Amino acid sequence: MSRILDDWRAGAPVPLLDTLVLTNADNPSWYFKGRVMTFDQAIQLASRSEVQS
Repeated sequence: MSRILDDWRAGAPVPLLDTLVLTNADNPSWYFKGRVMTFDQAIQLASRSEVQS
Protein backbone atom coordinates (compact mmCIF):
# COMPACT_ATOMS: atom_id res chain seq x y z
CA MET A 1 0.00 0.00 0.00
CA SER A 2 1.35 3.36 -0.94
CA ARG A 3 -0.96 5.65 1.08
CA ILE A 4 -1.99 5.96 4.73
CA LEU A 5 -5.29 7.39 5.94
CA ASP A 6 -4.62 8.62 9.47
CA ASP A 7 -7.29 8.94 12.19
CA TRP A 8 -10.22 7.48 10.23
CA ARG A 9 -13.61 7.76 11.96
CA ALA A 10 -16.41 5.21 11.51
CA GLY A 11 -18.68 6.25 8.65
CA ALA A 12 -16.16 8.59 7.01
CA PRO A 13 -15.27 7.97 3.35
CA VAL A 14 -12.09 6.08 2.57
CA PRO A 15 -10.18 5.29 -0.66
CA LEU A 16 -11.03 1.79 -1.84
CA LEU A 17 -7.55 0.75 -2.99
CA ASP A 18 -3.91 0.99 -1.99
CA THR A 19 -4.53 2.69 1.39
CA LEU A 20 -3.75 1.57 4.93
CA VAL A 21 -6.39 2.87 7.34
CA LEU A 22 -5.29 3.86 10.87
CA THR A 23 -8.00 4.39 13.47
CA ASN A 24 -9.04 4.31 17.09
CA ALA A 25 -12.50 2.97 16.17
CA ASP A 26 -13.76 -0.03 18.10
CA ASN A 27 -13.48 -3.26 16.08
CA PRO A 28 -12.15 -1.63 12.88
CA SER A 29 -11.95 -4.97 11.04
CA TRP A 30 -15.76 -4.89 10.94
CA TYR A 31 -15.49 -1.99 8.48
CA PHE A 32 -12.49 -3.17 6.44
CA LYS A 33 -10.88 -6.52 5.74
CA GLY A 34 -7.08 -6.72 5.72
CA ARG A 35 -6.08 -3.07 5.40
CA VAL A 36 -6.97 -1.52 8.71
CA MET A 37 -5.20 -1.44 12.05
CA THR A 38 -5.50 0.45 15.26
CA PHE A 39 -2.85 2.94 16.28
CA ASP A 40 -1.74 0.48 19.00
CA GLN A 41 -1.23 -2.27 16.40
CA ALA A 42 0.76 0.09 14.16
CA ILE A 43 3.01 1.18 17.03
CA GLN A 44 3.67 -2.44 18.02
CA LEU A 45 4.55 -3.33 14.42
CA ALA A 46 6.89 -0.34 14.11
CA SER A 47 8.55 -1.20 17.42
CA ARG A 48 9.21 -4.76 16.29
CA SER A 49 10.76 -3.60 13.03
CA GLU A 50 13.08 -1.21 14.91
CA VAL A 51 14.27 -4.03 17.19
CA GLN A 52 15.04 -6.24 14.16
CA SER A 53 17.06 -3.50 12.41
